[in-house]
Amino acid sequence: MNISVNNMYEVEEALSKIRLDGMALTPATQIHLHIYGVSKPIRLCLAHPVALGRASKERLLSTDVDLTGYGAIDKGVSRQHAIMELGEQSVILYDLGSTNGTYVNGERLRPYHRHSVCDGDEVRLGSLVMHIFY
Repeated sequence: MNISVNNMYEVEEALSKIRLDGMALTPATQIHLHIYGVSKPIRLCLAHPVALGRASKERLLSTDVDLTGYGAIDKGVSRQHAIMELGEQSVILYDLGSTNGTYVNGERLRPYHRHSVCDGDEVRLGSLVMHIFY
């Protein structure tokens, strides 16, 4: 399928028509992370698991969502902090053994254990606070 786009509205419109691995993009696969104190949300597609963390100049580790520009270092976000993915009924979040923890609605997650995240939940990586909407 060839899609040409001229503005952000057209990009979003085009994305709503694309199928990845046979799965239509739906509101549940397109999520928004609203970081506390930041007006523009981070938009994610959860067609595949997404790593949340921060960049590292010393190591060649990468993360899908680099939170460095949101004060991640000062707020205790690890380089490879958490994974977010689409579950059967909800969005799934799990901590990757981060130093400062991952929290959902104030409850610290056990590392490497899957936790369902609902629309509107507060997610905290270290002390970086965000809300998830889908």
